[in-house]
Amino acid sequence: MASRVFARSLTRSFIARPAIAASSRVYARSFAYTAIAQAKNKVARRPAAPVNPQAALANVLSEEIKYEVDQIKEKEWDSLPEYLDSILKDCGFEIVEGEADQDLVVLKKTMENDAEIIIKFTPSELHDGYGGDFDPEMDEEFEHEKEEEDDEFPGDMEGDASVPGKLYFTKPDVGTLYADLTFQENSLVIDQLSFFSDPTLAKSEQPEDELKKKLKYWGPPFDDLDERVQESVYKYIATYGVNDSLASFVSEYARMTEAKLYLGSLKNLKTFISA
Repeated sequence: MASRVFARSLTRSFIARPAIAASSRVYARSFAYTAIAQAKNKVARRPAAPVNPQAALANVLSEEIKYEVDQIKEKEWDSLPEYLDSILKDCGFEIVEGEADQDLVVLKKTMENDAEIIIKFTPSELHDGYGGDFDPEMDEEFEHEKEEEDDEFPGDMEGDASVPGKLYFTKPDVGTLYADLTFQENSLVIDQLSFFSDPTLAKSEQPEDELKKKLKYWGPPFDDLDERVQESVYKYIATYGVNDSLASFVSEYARMTEAKLYLGSLKNLKTFISA
Protein backbone atom coordinates (compact mmCIF):
# COMPACT_ATOMS: atom_id res chain seq x y z
CA MET A 1 0.00 0.00 0.00
CA ALA A 2 2.67 2.40 0.98
CA SER A 3 4.66 1.55 -2.12
CA ARG A 4 1.66 2.32 -4.38
CA VAL A 5 1.06 5.69 -2.70
CA PHE A 6 4.69 6.51 -3.16
CA ALA A 7 4.52 5.44 -6.81
CA ARG A 8 1.44 7.65 -7.49
CA SER A 9 3.09 10.55 -5.73
CA LEU A 10 6.23 10.03 -7.76
CA THR A 11 4.21 9.81 -10.99
CA ARG A 12 2.34 13.03 -10.18
CA SER A 13 5.62 14.79 -9.55
CA PHE A 14 6.97 13.60 -12.90
CA ILE A 15 3.76 14.66 -14.65
CA ALA A 16 3.80 18.11 -13.03
CA ARG A 17 7.38 18.92 -14.01
CA PRO A 18 6.64 19.53 -17.67
CA ALA A 19 4.07 22.17 -16.67
CA ILE A 20 6.63 23.83 -14.43
CA ALA A 21 9.23 23.66 -17.16
CA ALA A 22 6.77 25.06 -19.72
CA SER A 23 5.87 27.91 -17.40
CA SER A 24 9.55 28.69 -16.91
CA ARG A 25 10.15 28.78 -20.65
CA VAL A 26 7.19 31.15 -21.16
CA TYR A 27 8.54 33.44 -18.44
CA ALA A 28 12.02 33.27 -19.86
CA ARG A 29 10.72 33.99 -23.37
CA SER A 30 8.62 36.89 -22.07
CA PHE A 31 11.61 38.30 -20.18
CA ALA A 32 13.75 37.99 -23.27
CA TYR A 33 11.19 39.82 -25.42
CA THR A 34 10.92 42.59 -22.82
CA ALA A 35 14.69 42.97 -22.65
CA ILE A 36 14.94 43.14 -26.44
CA ALA A 37 12.17 45.76 -26.64
CA GLN A 38 13.84 47.90 -23.99
CA ALA A 39 17.16 47.65 -25.80
CA LYS A 40 15.53 48.72 -29.07
CA ASN A 41 13.93 51.71 -27.38
CA LYS A 42 17.27 52.77 -25.95
CA VAL A 43 18.86 52.54 -29.38
CA ALA A 44 16.02 54.59 -30.90
CA ARG A 45 16.43 57.33 -28.29
CA ARG A 46 20.20 57.44 -28.59
CA PRO A 47 21.61 60.27 -30.86
CA ALA A 48 23.03 59.09 -34.14
CA ALA A 49 26.41 60.51 -33.26
CA PRO A 50 27.81 62.47 -30.34
CA VAL A 51 27.87 66.27 -30.87
CA ASN A 52 30.64 68.47 -29.52
CA PRO A 53 28.89 71.68 -28.34
CA GLN A 54 32.13 73.65 -28.49
CA ALA A 55 32.83 72.67 -32.10
CA ALA A 56 29.19 73.23 -33.10
CA LEU A 57 29.17 76.76 -31.66
CA ALA A 58 32.52 77.56 -33.26
CA ASN A 59 31.18 76.46 -36.65
CA VAL A 60 28.06 78.59 -36.33
CA LEU A 61 30.16 81.60 -35.33
CA SER A 62 32.47 81.04 -38.30
CA GLU A 63 29.49 81.09 -40.67
CA GLU A 64 28.12 84.27 -39.09
CA ILE A 65 31.53 85.94 -39.24
CA LYS A 66 31.90 85.08 -42.92
CA TYR A 67 28.47 86.52 -43.66
CA GLU A 68 29.24 89.80 -41.87
CA VAL A 69 32.65 90.09 -43.56
CA ASP A 70 31.02 89.61 -46.97
CA GLN A 71 28.39 92.24 -46.16
CA ILE A 72 31.02 94.78 -45.13
CA LYS A 73 33.03 94.15 -48.31
CA GLU A 74 29.93 94.31 -50.50
CA LYS A 75 28.95 97.69 -49.02
CA GLU A 76 32.58 98.94 -49.16
CA TRP A 77 32.62 99.61 -45.44
CA ASP A 78 36.23 98.50 -44.91
CA SER A 79 37.08 102.21 -44.75
CA LEU A 80 35.08 105.43 -44.89
CA PRO A 81 33.40 105.48 -48.32
CA GLU A 82 34.17 108.50 -50.49
CA TYR A 83 30.54 109.65 -50.60
CA LEU A 84 30.36 109.74 -46.80
CA ASP A 85 33.71 111.50 -46.54
CA SER A 86 32.46 114.08 -49.05
CA ILE A 87 29.28 114.75 -47.05
CA LEU A 88 31.27 115.16 -43.83
CA LYS A 89 33.69 117.65 -45.42
CA ASP A 90 30.87 119.63 -47.05
CA CYS A 91 29.25 120.00 -43.63
CA GLY A 92 32.58 121.07 -42.14
CA PHE A 93 32.85 118.34 -39.50
CA GLU A 94 35.56 115.86 -38.58
CA ILE A 95 35.45 112.61 -36.62
CA VAL A 96 37.36 113.13 -33.38
CA GLU A 97 36.28 109.92 -31.62
CA GLY A 98 35.13 106.58 -32.90
CA GLU A 99 37.50 103.64 -32.55
CA ALA A 100 36.79 100.18 -33.98
CA ASP A 101 35.77 98.79 -30.58
CA GLN A 102 34.08 101.92 -29.21
CA ASP A 103 30.31 102.37 -29.28
CA LEU A 104 30.52 106.16 -29.41
CA VAL A 105 31.12 108.59 -32.27
CA VAL A 106 31.95 112.27 -31.77
CA LEU A 107 31.90 114.83 -34.58
CA LYS A 108 33.39 118.29 -34.12
CA LYS A 109 33.40 121.57 -36.00
CA THR A 110 35.51 124.55 -34.92
CA MET A 111 34.63 128.04 -36.11
CA GLU A 112 35.72 131.64 -35.63
CA ASN A 113 36.06 133.06 -32.13
CA ASP A 114 36.60 129.51 -30.81
CA ALA A 115 32.96 128.64 -31.23
CA GLU A 116 32.45 124.90 -31.69
CA ILE A 117 29.78 122.33 -32.41
CA ILE A 118 30.04 118.84 -31.00
CA ILE A 119 27.72 116.03 -32.01
CA LYS A 120 27.61 112.68 -30.21
CA PHE A 121 25.76 109.50 -31.14
CA THR A 122 25.88 105.81 -30.25
CA PRO A 123 25.88 103.41 -33.26
CA SER A 124 24.20 100.56 -31.34
CA GLU A 125 21.17 102.81 -30.78
CA LEU A 126 20.48 102.70 -34.51
CA HIS A 127 16.86 101.88 -35.25
CA ASP A 128 16.64 100.23 -38.65
CA GLY A 129 13.16 101.07 -39.94
CA TYR A 130 11.55 97.64 -40.37
CA GLY A 131 13.94 95.69 -38.19
CA GLY A 132 17.41 94.60 -39.23
CA ASP A 133 17.81 92.66 -42.47
CA PHE A 134 14.09 92.00 -42.95
CA ASP A 135 13.12 92.59 -46.58
CA PRO A 136 9.46 93.61 -47.10
CA GLU A 137 9.61 92.35 -50.70
CA MET A 138 9.99 88.80 -49.34
CA ASP A 139 6.59 88.97 -47.72
CA GLU A 140 3.62 89.93 -49.92
CA GLU A 141 1.29 90.24 -46.96
CA PHE A 142 3.66 92.61 -45.21
CA GLU A 143 4.03 94.64 -48.42
CA HIS A 144 0.24 94.90 -48.75
CA GLU A 145 -0.08 96.11 -45.15
CA LYS A 146 2.74 98.58 -45.70
CA GLU A 147 0.98 100.06 -48.76
CA GLU A 148 -2.20 100.51 -46.71
CA GLU A 149 -0.20 102.28 -43.98
CA ASP A 150 1.50 104.49 -46.56
CA ASP A 151 -1.90 105.52 -47.90
CA GLU A 152 -3.10 106.36 -44.42
CA PHE A 153 0.12 108.00 -43.23
CA PRO A 154 1.91 109.42 -46.29
CA GLY A 155 5.50 110.56 -45.92
CA ASP A 156 9.08 109.61 -46.68
CA MET A 157 9.95 108.83 -43.08
CA GLU A 158 8.18 105.47 -42.94
CA GLY A 159 10.76 102.75 -42.44
CA ASP A 160 13.83 104.98 -42.54
CA ALA A 161 16.80 104.10 -40.38
CA SER A 162 17.39 106.58 -37.58
CA VAL A 163 19.74 107.16 -34.67
CA PRO A 164 19.40 109.58 -31.72
CA GLY A 165 22.14 112.10 -31.05
CA LYS A 166 23.11 115.14 -29.02
CA LEU A 167 24.28 118.54 -30.20
CA TYR A 168 26.38 121.02 -28.19
CA PHE A 169 26.81 124.41 -29.89
CA THR A 170 29.12 126.45 -27.67
CA LYS A 171 30.06 130.11 -27.92
CA PRO A 172 32.74 131.15 -25.39
CA ASP A 173 31.53 133.59 -22.72
CA VAL A 174 27.96 133.09 -23.93
CA GLY A 175 26.89 129.53 -23.26
CA THR A 176 25.85 126.31 -24.98
CA LEU A 177 22.85 125.57 -27.13
CA TYR A 178 21.88 121.95 -26.49
CA ALA A 179 19.60 119.83 -28.66
CA ASP A 180 18.32 116.26 -28.70
CA LEU A 181 18.34 115.19 -32.33
CA THR A 182 17.18 112.27 -34.43
CA PHE A 183 19.28 111.62 -37.51
CA GLN A 184 17.18 109.94 -40.19
CA GLU A 185 18.29 108.76 -43.60
CA ASN A 186 17.10 111.86 -45.37
CA SER A 187 16.30 114.44 -42.73
CA LEU A 188 17.25 115.94 -39.41
CA VAL A 189 14.69 116.09 -36.61
CA ILE A 190 15.00 118.27 -33.50
CA ASP A 191 13.29 116.71 -30.48
CA GLN A 192 14.34 119.11 -27.71
CA LEU A 193 16.12 122.46 -27.58
CA SER A 194 17.56 124.12 -24.51
CA PHE A 195 20.20 126.65 -23.44
CA PHE A 196 22.92 126.34 -20.79
CA SER A 197 24.76 129.39 -19.52
CA ASP A 198 27.43 127.01 -18.20
CA PRO A 199 29.00 125.00 -21.08
CA THR A 200 30.76 122.71 -18.63
CA LEU A 201 27.45 121.67 -17.07
CA ALA A 202 25.90 121.18 -20.50
CA LYS A 203 28.60 118.73 -21.57
CA SER A 204 29.14 117.02 -18.22
CA GLU A 205 28.00 113.44 -17.67
CA GLN A 206 28.96 113.28 -13.99
CA PRO A 207 26.23 111.96 -11.64
CA GLU A 208 26.11 115.14 -9.57
CA ASP A 209 25.71 117.26 -12.70
CA GLU A 210 23.01 114.98 -14.08
CA LEU A 211 20.90 115.82 -11.03
CA LYS A 212 21.32 119.53 -11.74
CA LYS A 213 20.21 118.94 -15.31
CA LYS A 214 17.07 117.12 -14.16
CA LEU A 215 16.12 120.12 -12.05
CA LYS A 216 16.64 122.50 -14.95
CA TYR A 217 13.70 123.82 -16.98
CA TRP A 218 14.19 122.39 -20.48
CA GLY A 219 11.30 124.08 -22.18
CA PRO A 220 8.52 122.41 -24.14
CA PRO A 221 9.11 119.67 -26.72
CA PHE A 222 10.39 121.20 -29.94
CA ASP A 223 7.25 120.17 -31.84
CA ASP A 224 5.16 122.28 -29.45
CA LEU A 225 6.99 125.48 -30.37
CA ASP A 226 5.49 127.93 -32.82
CA GLU A 227 6.07 126.70 -36.37
CA ARG A 228 7.90 129.90 -37.27
CA VAL A 229 10.31 129.32 -34.40
CA GLN A 230 10.88 125.73 -35.49
CA GLU A 231 11.55 126.70 -39.09
CA SER A 232 13.92 129.48 -38.05
CA VAL A 233 15.91 127.15 -35.77
CA TYR A 234 16.32 124.59 -38.55
CA LYS A 235 17.56 127.28 -40.92
CA TYR A 236 19.92 128.67 -38.29
CA ILE A 237 21.71 125.42 -37.48
CA ALA A 238 21.75 124.50 -41.18
CA THR A 239 24.04 127.47 -41.83
CA TYR A 240 26.57 125.66 -39.61
CA GLY A 241 26.33 122.38 -41.49
CA VAL A 242 23.81 120.70 -39.20
CA ASN A 243 21.33 119.75 -41.89
CA ASP A 244 19.66 116.88 -43.73
CA SER A 245 22.92 115.92 -45.44
CA LEU A 246 24.64 115.51 -42.08
CA ALA A 247 21.68 113.42 -40.91
CA SER A 248 22.19 111.09 -43.88
CA PHE A 249 25.88 110.79 -42.99
CA VAL A 250 25.19 109.98 -39.33
CA SER A 251 22.54 107.32 -40.05
CA GLU A 252 24.75 105.56 -42.62
CA TYR A 253 27.93 105.89 -40.55
CA ALA A 254 26.10 104.48 -37.53
CA ARG A 255 24.96 101.51 -39.62
CA MET A 256 28.51 100.92 -40.86
CA THR A 257 30.08 101.26 -37.40
CA GLU A 258 27.51 99.00 -35.73
CA ALA A 259 28.23 96.28 -38.32
CA LYS A 260 31.96 96.46 -37.51
CA LEU A 261 31.31 96.39 -33.78
CA TYR A 262 29.12 93.33 -34.20
CA LEU A 263 31.77 91.60 -36.29
CA GLY A 264 34.37 92.33 -33.63
CA SER A 265 32.16 90.88 -30.90
CA LEU A 266 31.65 87.70 -32.95
CA LYS A 267 35.41 87.27 -33.42
CA ASN A 268 36.04 87.78 -29.71
CA LEU A 269 33.39 85.21 -28.84
CA LYS A 270 34.84 82.67 -31.26
CA THR A 271 38.34 83.22 -29.84
CA PHE A 272 37.02 82.50 -26.36
CA ILE A 273 35.02 79.43 -27.40
CA SER A 274 37.90 77.96 -29.39
CA ALA A 275 40.50 78.40 -26.61
